[in-house]
Amino acid sequence: MNTQRTPSYLLISLMLISLQSPLIQADWDSENEVEEPNSLFPQHTPIIDSMSENLQWSFARLQAPLEDNGYSEVPSEWVIVTDQVTKISEQMKHGKMAQDRFLDHVYTVPGSSISLETLVFLQETGEIELFAPSQDSLQPIPMTIPDDPLIADQWHLINTGQDGNSVGVDLNVTGAWDRYNGSGVMIRIVDDGLDIIHEDLQPNFDASTSYDYCDDDEDPSPVEAGDNHGTAVAGVAAGMGDNGIGIAGVAWGATHNHARFLCGAGSAIPALSDFNQDIDIYHNSWGYGGAGFQGLGPSQIAMLESGVYDGRTSLGSIFTFSAGNEYTSDENVNQKGYQKSRYTIAIGAITYGGVQSWYSSIGAPVLVVGPSNGGSLGITTADRTGSVGYSSTNYTDDFGGTSSSGPKVAGLAGLILEAEPTLTWRDMQAILVHSSTPNDVNHENWSVNGAGMPVSHYYGFGMVDATAAVNLAENWTLLGPEVNISTPLYTPSVNIPSSGTPLSFSHTVTDLLNIESVELFMDIDHQDPEDLIITLTSPSGYTSILADTNPADYGNMRYHDMVSMHHYGELSAGTWTVNVLDVDSTGSTGTVNDWQLVFHGTEADADGDGWTNEEENLCGSMVNDPNSTPDDVDGDGTCDAMDEDIDGDGWSNVSELACGTDAYDPLSLPSADTDSDGLCDSVDIDDDNDGVEDNMDAFPLDGQAWQDTDGDGLADETYKLVCCTYSLDEFEDAQLNSTFSWDLGSPPSWSLDNSTSSSGNASLRSGSISDNAVSSISLTLSTESANGSFAYKIDSESNYDFLIFSVDGAQVESWSGDTGWLNYSFPLSAGTHTLQWTYSKDQSVSNGQDAAWIDNLDLPTGLFMTNPEVTDYGTHRDHDDDGDGVDDLSDAFPLDGSETTDFDSDGIGDNADLDDDGDGWFDIMETQCGFDPLNSTSMPSDNDGDGLCDSIDPDDDNDGYADEFDEFPHDAGEWVDTDSDGIGDNADEDDDDDGVLDENDAFPMNATEWADFDDDGLGDNADTDDDDDGVLDDDDAFPTNNAEWNDLDGDGLGSNADTDDDGDGVLDENDAFPMNATEWADFDGDGLGDNADTDDDGDGVLDEDDAFPKDPSETLDTDSDGIGDNADTDDDSDGVLDEDDAFPKDPSETL
Repeated sequence: MNTQRTPSYLLISLMLISLQSPLIQADWDSENEVEEPNSLFPQHTPIIDSMSENLQWSFARLQAPLEDNGYSEVPSEWVIVTDQVTKISEQMKHGKMAQDRFLDHVYTVPGSSISLETLVFLQETGEIELFAPSQDSLQPIPMTIPDDPLIADQWHLINTGQDGNSVGVDLNVTGAWDRYNGSGVMIRIVDDGLDIIHEDLQPNFDASTSYDYCDDDEDPSPVEAGDNHGTAVAGVAAGMGDNGIGIAGVAWGATHNHARFLCGAGSAIPALSDFNQDIDIYHNSWGYGGAGFQGLGPSQIAMLESGVYDGRTSLGSIFTFSAGNEYTSDENVNQKGYQKSRYTIAIGAITYGGVQSWYSSIGAPVLVVGPSNGGSLGITTADRTGSVGYSSTNYTDDFGGTSSSGPKVAGLAGLILEAEPTLTWRDMQAILVHSSTPNDVNHENWSVNGAGMPVSHYYGFGMVDATAAVNLAENWTLLGPEVNISTPLYTPSVNIPSSGTPLSFSHTVTDLLNIESVELFMDIDHQDPEDLIITLTSPSGYTSILADTNPADYGNMRYHDMVSMHHYGELSAGTWTVNVLDVDSTGSTGTVNDWQLVFHGTEADADGDGWTNEEENLCGSMVNDPNSTPDDVDGDGTCDAMDEDIDGDGWSNVSELACGTDAYDPLSLPSADTDSDGLCDSVDIDDDNDGVEDNMDAFPLDGQAWQDTDGDGLADETYKLVCCTYSLDEFEDAQLNSTFSWDLGSPPSWSLDNSTSSSGNASLRSGSISDNAVSSISLTLSTESANGSFAYKIDSESNYDFLIFSVDGAQVESWSGDTGWLNYSFPLSAGTHTLQWTYSKDQSVSNGQDAAWIDNLDLPTGLFMTNPEVTDYGTHRDHDDDGDGVDDLSDAFPLDGSETTDFDSDGIGDNADLDDDGDGWFDIMETQCGFDPLNSTSMPSDNDGDGLCDSIDPDDDNDGYADEFDEFPHDAGEWVDTDSDGIGDNADEDDDDDGVLDENDAFPMNATEWADFDDDGLGDNADTDDDDDGVLDDDDAFPTNNAEWNDLDGDGLGSNADTDDDGDGVLDENDAFPMNATEWADFDGDGLGDNADTDDDGDGVLDEDDAFPKDPSETLDTDSDGIGDNADTDDDSDGVLDEDDAFPKDPSETL
């Protein structure tokens, strides 16, 4: 087996190319096939043949290991189909026969209780109908949770831009919550343990219907350390809301119970069937990851059939399943037993941004998608209480995978059932299909099925919309009884070509059924079935991909069943085609042994009157009365009640009503519809559809003209888009995507090659490939209707290795051999196209460089505008739009009759422009100043910038001094020059030039004065009393000191300040004559200084005769003892007191 795989999308593209090319189409068709009308089994199997086709193929898959007599194992159990229980029991060595829970006449016995040889004998003798080893050995596991960094917030319920960048998708649930919260609905979470004491799960948990199928008890609480998954799933679907704590589930008012069975020992059958009259919805976020082409066993299928046909009082249990997280391993949902069942709802995942979550499994069974992680944010939900679980709190914000998207739809199903409790399981699927919205609309896998419904293998019918779903449920008309039609069992037993050519089978269905699902059963014997692509194409042309290539070895496809939900709403009648393509021509080969198609839906035409039931319901006729048919005036197959053009005259009913014509009469037509928009001109507000309303359109019937400024009947401008503008990629840029956005496909990729080119230096070269390989490159873009072209070169084995050029998946041309550079041109229609270049090698031989090149890709990518002289409607173009006599080409204002020129190009016509040359001077001012108003370089001078040129400005420097009086007329900072030294007084530091700076000059403007000591306004030079002390300067010893004017002793100190005015050495304060240097004392105070006074003490005795000249009381000192006689008691000092001395003055005498 070749271990190198081609990506699914490329293989799908190649497959579709092969389907469109008759040269490589296989020759097998239904005429060559063998129909087997009876049974899949060689022996008589009436019990099995009475069962559904799904069960029949399941039994065939179960017994496949016994074919060719190669089985020798002892299984754990044998499955036996018989109505002879007693005879089988007699042959058993030990153990008991166990009746299947859902299938009559089906039993299991221990594998060791009866031998293979005995069972063969019993089958040959007719005692048993079929026996096979039990294959229910796969262990279910929780869906993987991708480990991405996330932010805690329930954006999946209400998205407000929680990722900090933009508002993303959500369930649009708030409108549904206005009316419903799931009240009255019970949801079972089938998973690992549930934290039943969780604050957001305990209030609405129902213990009576819960069970632990691992430990066989009634407590589903977590047991293992890893039992975290179920709690998170339950929180998403039905976490309690409106309780002021934690999170809210989608159906936060619903009751939920729990089945713990993900433990390696639990059984899915009781977990999915117990309490099916009480439980409405069974949700499952688990699967058999990596299990290969897994099918369900008969007991499992019977359990699901019992659930949908008997559960919920025969309305049917709702089974929701997460689709799986195996996208990166290319595991298709049709490889998953439960998820692919038509009885279940398979749910994929999308991110915050609305695109596929990187892990979300894809396939035709996927019905819808819901939000999960994989993008910027994960899902916030309940977590096990305390530190156990996914986080250390009671909640986690990084839950994800389809394990998270699935329970959202389960919760939504709860809201839907509350809105309309009588819905069947099929109605639930229909409401989800019709209410979901396409997401990621630019994804390449979106297509439209034959019912006009957008559908994708990645997204099913799109993102669920809760509000739209409950709105639809409120007014839902229940589906009619289910009808199932089967093709014959075809047994072609043909080889699958290994050349890359598809093997095709077809069947033409004559029954008219409104399809809900289609099942394809195939018995393929191939050692490497993962190399196969299997598709189913309906009569409408829509193709479901039922099996895709896979990089892993996934067992076998014996009696394999595949389902497509994507033909929903299509009609069954017509030819259905099955294609099987082996993409590995060097690997093993295989055969298609048997195949069969089964269609499920409702009768499309119950009364056989040629009108489907749906049409009759919509049109108001009786569904079961062949004589009651809808009215159809124009016979176009659409009844009048639904026909937008009842009389088929090309005019809609609404238009005819508005235009006053008869909508039932094809001969009654509106008078005109200029723009063919379905509105007659009489009611169309824009007859010519040029975007200008008729009341504003000068040419309302001309789509290429609408304005006539001068009213002369000629259009101001005409406009016509013509083809084409081209985009050219010469591959000269180092970056390949500089011109177009290329899809390099899978390696080996095309790349830039500097060794050869059609022109320039580089071209685009195919990747280096080996035998039986391809290298492709493509681009998708919008083009106009014109030719494209490119240069090509190939150097290959002629007629074996090709450069293939395709447009939109269809081969247009191919080349091989050794060519030089050649040019190729090809037509393109207007629209979006995918162009692809593929270099393809056959199984052997290389020649030359074994490569292909392209260059100079030139594509019509746009239209350009022209202005015709005459429009297609006959309107002539006006070359003088405003009728001012100046041709528009010469008219700066072609739509303004009052203006023709704009000399300074400022957008203001010269007639209105006050400054034609834009030089900042009004024209009138320039004229008055003698300058040219149309010459921007000819400008008056304006020293002060006041808008008056200097020649007419009376004050050029605007300093308030008229120029005639201003010694500096152009200097706003100067106007006077007192000393005429050429420096203005404001700047001159010595205005009067007297040598004294102005700042020190009391008279700065008077050269003869500079000081005014007494501040009396007279300069000191002119002032006769400078210090204003009343003493003229001539008489003033201190003329500039008003405190002094005299200096008696000439010592330089004014007398007022001098402490010794007369300089006699006696301080004035001690000097009786301070102004008389010859006197300083006047002892007797007689006004005569002592020096001049002859009797200083005024005692009448001259100083010269006075023994005491300074003592007026004494004049004599007879005894010269220094004591005056008047005071001396002994004047003559004779020892005798004067009073006793007869001669007091005579010392010689006393008596």
